Amino acid sequence: MSVNLGFMDTYARERTADFLREAERDHLADEVVRPGQPLRMRLAERLRAAAEWIEGDTRQPAIEATA
Repeated sequence: MSVNLGFMDTYARERTADFLREAERDHLADEVVRPGQPLRMRLAERLRAAAEWIEGDTRQPAIEATA
């Protein structure tokens, strides 16, 4: 039985890419349905913080850092 190493490498890369895409989709789905702040509100806060930064507003940031 001969093993085609090129096929195995390609297959492993494709499967890894599939798993990464699936994980990204799951992460985005969790972001949308996560309890707490709606996605639109979090996006609005980040846009406001970016606008304040661009305008040079040195007040406290509009969003808090999260880990």
